[in-house]
Amino acid sequence: MATKYRETISLFWDQRSRNEERRTNHLRRPNNLEEAGQDAYAQLVNKLNKHFPPKKNKDFARFQFGNLKQNDGESLSRFYTRFREIAKKFSFSNESEAIRDHVIKTMTNNVVRIKAIRNNWTLDQILEEAELDDETRAQSKEMEKKVHSDETN
Repeated sequence: MATKYRETISLFWDQRSRNEERRTNHLRRPNNLEEAGQDAYAQLVNKLNKHFPPKKNKDFARFQFGNLKQNDGESLSRFYTRFREIAKKFSFSNESEAIRDHVIKTMTNNVVRIKAIRNNWTLDQILEEAELDDETRAQSKEMEKKVHSDETN
């Protein structure tokens, strides 16, 4: 495994074009590639990512954001996690409020939605209530199974 990292680091330094060489001169080449290993590789990748940050397509991120909906059977916390990843791609004036509004609009749990609107809950309150509701429903379903299996026996 360490050989792969040494080869990758060595290849990077040896194959740079003159233009890349000028742009990457501030990156220090490891002195001893034999001892470079994974740490040097990770440091190099980190420096390259800082120097050449990935471009963000804000228009596409907004499109994804606007069309993102909670899937059937997906917990609200999992949906929120997917949502946060897309929201990172562009900035809001008030990120928490924008996400809260979209979550209320697209969530599948109508009971939590009604409570959130009626009580003007924050995003954290909505997530907490949805998690509690999911746990309660799962426990209730488990109890029903137990009751029905006892009745058939």
